[in-house]
Amino acid sequence: MIEIDETKILVADSGSTKTDWLLLDLEGRDKPMPALTKGINPYFLIEGEIRYILYQELLPPLNDIETIGKMFFYGAGCNAETASRVVNIMDSMFCGEVFVGSDMLGAARATCGTEAGIACILGTGSNSCFYDGENIAANVPPLGFILGDEGGGASLGRHLISDIYKGTLSAELKEQFAARYRLTVEQILDRVYREPFPNKFLAEFTYFIADNIEHPDIHSLVLNDFRLFLKRNVKQYDYQNYPVHFVGSVAHIFREILIEAAEAEGITIAKILQKPITALAEYHLRHCERPLSCHCDLPLSLSSDPPLFRHCEQSEAIHSPETPENQEETNENQEEDPEEFPKKPLKPTEQPSYYNDLEKQPTRDLLEAINTEDSKVPAAVKKVIPLIVKLVDEIVDRINKGGRVYYIGAGTSGRLGVLDASEIPPTYGVSPDLFSGVIAGGNIALRTSVEFAEDNIFSGWNELKERGCNKNDVVIGISASGSTPYVRDALFEARMEGAYTACITNNPKSTIAYESVIAIEIDTGPEFVTGSTRMKAGTSQKLVLNMISTAAMIRLGRVKGNRMVNMQLKNNKLLDRGVRIIVDEYRIAFEKAQQLLAECGSVQEAFKKMRKSKDETP
Repeated sequence: MIEIDETKILVADSGSTKTDWLLLDLEGRDKPMPALTKGINPYFLIEGEIRYILYQELLPPLNDIETIGKMFFYGAGCNAETASRVVNIMDSMFCGEVFVGSDMLGAARATCGTEAGIACILGTGSNSCFYDGENIAANVPPLGFILGDEGGGASLGRHLISDIYKGTLSAELKEQFAARYRLTVEQILDRVYREPFPNKFLAEFTYFIADNIEHPDIHSLVLNDFRLFLKRNVKQYDYQNYPVHFVGSVAHIFREILIEAAEAEGITIAKILQKPITALAEYHLRHCERPLSCHCDLPLSLSSDPPLFRHCEQSEAIHSPETPENQEETNENQEEDPEEFPKKPLKPTEQPSYYNDLEKQPTRDLLEAINTEDSKVPAAVKKVIPLIVKLVDEIVDRINKGGRVYYIGAGTSGRLGVLDASEIPPTYGVSPDLFSGVIAGGNIALRTSVEFAEDNIFSGWNELKERGCNKNDVVIGISASGSTPYVRDALFEARMEGAYTACITNNPKSTIAYESVIAIEIDTGPEFVTGSTRMKAGTSQKLVLNMISTAAMIRLGRVKGNRMVNMQLKNNKLLDRGVRIIVDEYRIAFEKAQQLLAECGSVQEAFKKMRKSKDETP
């Protein structure tokens, strides 16, 4: 008989594409454990699909969750019609009590806690409600992206496309849009009117809006759409007597314009949360003793989709222009309602350096200390060789069947992936697309930092798709932290597509590990300069990439003995090396080997000609 652990609770916030989970220990013995799975929207998924997600994606990273005392699930599509079905599924898998509510209720509890207030969601779509301190008391129907969803990503994208092709935006913006997306009007119409999930397609253009937010036309577009949301939704409630809160990536990214719109409408915004999961966890840590039931709080919300920008969770209070009274009230609130709930221990890559007062040290001492730390890296890599073996064998098998390998990363990790991939063709004479490196921010990120590129959750998978990534391929995510949104979501979508996923990271039990069949976790410890993962973490990643690509090429027959017989002869140094390889192999004169290489074009072809000549000799 399974014994229920009443000290464990599980909180979930789900959109149609992804679900954030957080396992909590009420007594603070264990740190909160996060997990990321495919979205569980009962409006779109049948019972078997929901069970499959729970068994295949949730149970492995979170051990023994069937014994948890309580589970709180807030999700898109959870309404009076569907919530009881989700409860029945959860009840059959978990022994503890189960609560299911809408994502709107989750947003309200995350922002308002036990106080009455107005909660709003601005993500792919939009929604709002008046919350009485426990449940939703009133809700203006969002009506979906065609009839409503003002202020959401899909609405912003719809207005952008309309303004672009109606000619109401500047020619400069139209040229940028055309160069970036290369979409015809016919293609856009097909995606919106004939293909599934047009709201998500439209919401992807929010990135273009964010990149050009300083342009007056784009600023006005966002401002007007936010004002429309406030007029048609927030002003339907008693906004003058209750605080107004927001959650969602669109609200977070465009927070300054949202505040500007609110001020224009005479509304004061109290708080903006990018994602509700952490605040929801706080809420339930404080109020977990409340009785549970299947809560059917809303009609079906057509707009409840996952965040567009998956940064680290941030909770930011927003106040009217500061006065001594406001400042005093803010300080009091912070003392009564601290942001931190059970503190997580620092990840290895973020732990403080073993060295201090670096600026006071002489150069030789600095260099010797760096060398001491670097010498620890090979030993850390050695511990993960069994996992690298499995990955190399899978790569070789898939390449032999026509598959390819993709490295994907951001910053230092992305550059290392691009470096390794770019060196394989000239070294081993293979096609440039056999190994590909994809970096957040594109080619410009190879030379300079591209702000927020690693937080763009759509672009990683979109770039993989553009390169033809499919179920036959291997996708390897590289991230020192193990939590880079660009990498995590690319791995998630690649896994959904059927590709074989792996990761190289320097922190244990990271979110990208949950999206990987093989997780190569290299514990290199604290960096010499605290948090500078370009150092030991980056070195370890380079060593592992060297091992993966080199071993794979050897297994695929691109090396003879210990020599690069398939290298591309693109300069005099390599030509000379090729000649000497032929001389060493067949013991012929340098001049003859030089002539042979010139005739054949490659060392491998020269070997073939020499073998054939030898076989034909009587």
